[in-house]
Formats: sequence, C-alpha cells, structure tokens
Amino acid sequence: MFNEPAILAVVSNIDWEADGDEAAAKALPRLVVVLEADVDRSDLDPDDDDYDVNVRDRILSVLSDRHGWLIGDCNIVLPKRRRGPGNAWGYRCPGCGSDEKIRILARTQVALYHNGTELAPDHDGFEWSDGDDASCDDCGWFGTVADLGVEDDGEDVPVAAGALSV
Repeated sequence: MFNEPAILAVVSNIDWEADGDEAAAKALPRLVVVLEADVDRSDLDPDDDDYDVNVRDRILSVLSDRHGWLIGDCNIVLPKRRRGPGNAWGYRCPGCGSDEKIRILARTQVALYHNGTELAPDHDGFEWSDGDDASCDDCGWFGTVADLGVEDDGEDVPVAAGALSV
C-alpha cells in the first residue's frame, strides 16, 4: 500500500535573490511543495504564539539550502492545524484563519464642539452588528461580521497565510 507524503506547506510566488544571475533566477522554481519530512520541527512547541513564524523561517532555510539561493519574498500557505476559538470576541477570518488583524466598520458616538470632536463621554465605546462590514489585513478577505463568528467545535481552521516578506 502506498502512503502519500504529508504536505507541510506550499510556497508560491518565490522571488529568489539570485544576485543578478538571470539564468539562475529563471531556472529556480516559483512554486515549491514542502513535505513534513523536509522540515525538522521537533524542538518547536505548536502552542507557542511564534510557532507559525518559526516554521516559516525553517521552510525558508530548507529551500535556500536546497536551491543555493536566498528567498527575497514569497507566499507561504501552511495547511490546517488546530487553533483556538479566535480572538477575545471569538472572531476568526474565514479566509485565512487569522484572529489578529480583523477590521470591523463600527459605530460610536461623538460630541461635536465648535473647535472639534471627542468621543461622547456618556457612550460606552464602539458597537457593531452582524451586518456590518469586516475585513482581514492578513489575507484581504472582505465580508460581514456574521461571517467571522466562530465557535470552537474542534474543527481545524487554516493557519494565516498571506504574503511573507523576508
């Protein structure tokens, strides 16, 4: 029976730093599938906040070692892994799984004065509803707040992908 190797990441739009060697740059791949077995992660803690960053650094190192050139820029997509229920509001981007850089078009009250404005002192901050616009700075997703709602049902969600600039 044949077992397919497990994919750790897909690295695309690779911009190799080929030191002006156009022939070498053209010969290098723009898309690479990185297998689990290619990257040693035995000393990394998956619950560490920097886990994804550390895995990405190791992927870049493996690719640079394999091909002999550094990577100037690329996109790295890590497959799904278990994540928590989202940020303090339980929101997570449905596009990439990020819970860090979500924007919501919220409402607030301001007091208008002849020389400017300030937040109304008798108002409790900001408010939004399920129909308000929401977006993700990590991947560019756009939708509504209702799309962000996540309950921790034990399902895997995508790890934030987006462009990785190195």
